[in-house]
Amino acid sequence: MTGKRVIKGSAVVMILIILGKILALIRDSLIAAKFGATYTTDIYNFALGIVYLLTTISYGLTTTFIPLHWERMQKGSKRDRNNFVNNVINISSIFTIILTVLLIVFSKEIIYVFGHGFTSS
Repeated sequence: MTGKRVIKGSAVVMILIILGKILALIRDSLIAAKFGATYTTDIYNFALGIVYLLTTISYGLTTTFIPLHWERMQKGSKRDRNNFVNNVINISSIFTIILTVLLIVFSKEIIYVFGHGFTSS
């Protein structure tokens, strides 16, 4: 893989991220226009904040994964590349499962800490 292909691949990822941000802005505008500033939208935005946190973590993983994978494509064997990709997928999957279980188990505590202004109604 040449440097030009890496640049093209990075550009595609960047464009997709920008498009995702634009779509998120449109989504937020439509939700605000439809529901206004109510407790329902506050709860929705709170829940979406958790998704944003996980998305930010995945962006970090993407920006570190691409250069490391490219380096292995240049210097390593196909088996080395496959082992690297498998390790990343396995570690990411285990992390996601553990995080999901923790979020479910401690959901009330998380809401109490981060959503302290919300009431049960």
